[in-house]
Amino acid sequence: MKTIKAFAVLSAVALLAACGGSDDNDTPAGGSSSSSSSSSSSSSSSSSSSSSGMPATPELVYAINAGAEEITMSGIVFHEDRFSTAGTGHTHGKDIANAPANGVYQSERYGTYSYEIPVTDASYNVVLYVAESYQDQVGGRVFNVTVEGNTVASNYDPVAEVGAFAADELTIDDVAVSDGFLTVSVESIVENATLSGIAIYSTDGEFVEPPPTVPEPPTLPDPTAATPENMGSDCDVSGLVAVEDLAVNPNLPDPFTKLDGNRMTAKSEWRCRRQEIQREAEAYMYGFKPPKPEKVTGSVTSDTITVNVENGGKMTSFTAEVDLPDGDGPFPVLFMYSSFAHADLAKAEGVAVVKYNPYDVGAESFGGGSRASKKGAFYDIYGSDSETGLLVAWGWGVSRLIDVIEASDGSILRAADTAVTGCSRFGKGAFIAGAFDQRIDLTIPFESGSGGVPIMRGLPGEGAQSPGSIYGEQYWMGDAFKDFATNTKVKKLPIDTHEVVGMVAPRGLLILDNPHIDNLGPLSAHVAALGGAEIYKALGAEANISYQSNVADGGHCSARPEFEQPLRDNFAKFLLHTGDVPGEMNPHTNKTGDLSSWIDWTTPTLAD
Repeated sequence: MKTIKAFAVLSAVALLAACGGSDDNDTPAGGSSSSSSSSSSSSSSSSSSSSSGMPATPELVYAINAGAEEITMSGIVFHEDRFSTAGTGHTHGKDIANAPANGVYQSERYGTYSYEIPVTDASYNVVLYVAESYQDQVGGRVFNVTVEGNTVASNYDPVAEVGAFAADELTIDDVAVSDGFLTVSVESIVENATLSGIAIYSTDGEFVEPPPTVPEPPTLPDPTAATPENMGSDCDVSGLVAVEDLAVNPNLPDPFTKLDGNRMTAKSEWRCRRQEIQREAEAYMYGFKPPKPEKVTGSVTSDTITVNVENGGKMTSFTAEVDLPDGDGPFPVLFMYSSFAHADLAKAEGVAVVKYNPYDVGAESFGGGSRASKKGAFYDIYGSDSETGLLVAWGWGVSRLIDVIEASDGSILRAADTAVTGCSRFGKGAFIAGAFDQRIDLTIPFESGSGGVPIMRGLPGEGAQSPGSIYGEQYWMGDAFKDFATNTKVKKLPIDTHEVVGMVAPRGLLILDNPHIDNLGPLSAHVAALGGAEIYKALGAEANISYQSNVADGGHCSARPEFEQPLRDNFAKFLLHTGDVPGEMNPHTNKTGDLSSWIDWTTPTLAD
């Protein structure tokens, strides 16, 4: 433990000696690259066990388990993570030397952020719990720590101090608080700063529980005229529940029970029930997709689509590359996020490929780790502080491409026959694009992983990328998903992705998956497909959904011969109108989901 008095770093390592603790494929806290570096001055100097100016027996005031839920370690109750201004919570479960198993060191909050903990004005001793759970080299992670605005650790490097996968404590004595909040801040220098826990001790100060807020349900956009993009946008949706009032539900929600509590009895109810599901998906998971902007113009040539958007006095533009097959147009269109291993197959079948760079519309790795600095064409129009995540923003871009094709003379591309695909993070994007735009005839998410097709409730038990990681690695999810980004809280979602699968119904959906990478959540993806297929079945469209993962081992996003015939069949049915194919669920024998273990509802027979 390092003891810091009067905000000067004084002692070397005396690990865990006092003050508590004796006993997404997608990288977590230190996984993303950081470009900055620093001098390697240590956070420690000469040893000291300096006496505090406080009386000798301070009592625990409050403790926080950074990045996770309440636990007890060494007799200390570390409360559920709260009071942070930014950063991302993450649980890793890795063994940490010199620390109790399954303790505070198995989680973290990473990034550049502060904790502002409400306390009475007094003096406190603060203990910060730190463990390096990702980097294994000196210099791999370096950050600064301040308490009440004073630097207490400069260029702190956990590996240099105690080694990788080892516990460390920093104790700061005599922290004077005069504004009602004890503020602990970390600033990333190399990679992301990290804290696993905070404990606060005092003899005369107290923690102040903030007054409870009155739970309010999400605010929904007003209904607008129905459009081909969203045929239920005129439905008046009400009855969403405040996050604080949602109960934990380990089962997948019933897609056939409307927000008023009544179950569907007729297929005609699906139009507005689908809109209820979309509003829930937007309000709790992805962020809201705005309606078509005031003005969308552009051009279509044999090699480029140009999109110009004007809305609310703001303007933006972006382009996409066109790759035509042999023969004469107009051609059906496959919108391809970045790249697709089977693009040549699509062209050989007579389908034009439009290569779309989603980063033009929503860029990843926004500056400084702030969710309020979003960039790209979508955020040019709706603001860098928009609460809408990347997946919806990227889908908005596809919708605007369709707008321009619809307004063209139709001699090159056919707006009436469109498909969308992408792999990995772009598989997530393609999935949401197809779910949210009803003009898209065929949606092909490829190895979409967590945040895409797999049910959210299945991720913690499958070893897939965690809810916290998909919220924090990039801004894929909307800001509202922060309320569900733990293994327990994700079970409070009043919706899950089987219902987002159902949003595509009765249009074509071909889910391509990889059963050999657990991090992608293939079991959860199969369960989502099975649950969504019940919606297709109720609508009499069960032939329009397929799930394919019965493939040999291979690299992520690679071309697979097992997918070629399903792709040809689906292109023929939904884009070329030259054939048909029965929907089929074809999982790998080692990754076959069991829908019955996730549901307590049955599929109704709906009247025509």
